[in-house]
Amino acid sequence: MNEDKLQRMLSPERMARIDGEKLMERMDLKDGETVADAGAGPGAFALRFAKALPNGKVYAVDIDAPLLRMIEARAAEAGIGNIQTVNALNLDIPAETLDKVFCCTVLHEVAEKEAFIAAYYRLLKPAGKVFIAEFSSGRRTLDEDDTVRRTFIAPERTEQLLGQAGFISAKTETINPLIYLTTAEKPEE
Repeated sequence: MNEDKLQRMLSPERMARIDGEKLMERMDLKDGETVADAGAGPGAFALRFAKALPNGKVYAVDIDAPLLRMIEARAAEAGIGNIQTVNALNLDIPAETLDKVFCCTVLHEVAEKEAFIAAYYRLLKPAGKVFIAEFSSGRRTLDEDDTVRRTFIAPERTEQLLGQAGFISAKTETINPLIYLTTAEKPEE
């Protein structure tokens, strides 16, 4: 990831633009919970979750090893000890460990969306919740190689994918003109 993109991802302006505080409010974090940030990037949310859950645990999951190392360094620098980085290719988290899974503007990037959602379904405890924040409409963005692409997944498709994985009570709300949030629950056994 280039330095400009990294700085944008960590900027207070980005957090304000995607309404990060409102997204965290919707998660209703309770101290002692175990949460995964799926597609954690440089840890903008994972570190916030860890601070909000001093007696809990946060798994910062990403496919990019340098970003995971960055999260580890940032956590160490901030004196945060309840965060563990996990490579998304291995997803080394015990089944039925998580109370909540958070995924912010990542699902549209995932090629195998069904497998991605099924993996987190397996990791959630019964009655665990998933929170997927995505762009509300197609946005034209430039990849690092200047390729223009659309970044969007319709809320209806997100709800459909969650239902296919076994989640129940999927609902979507508009967070702001840029972001929607879909939440769903793993059934109690």
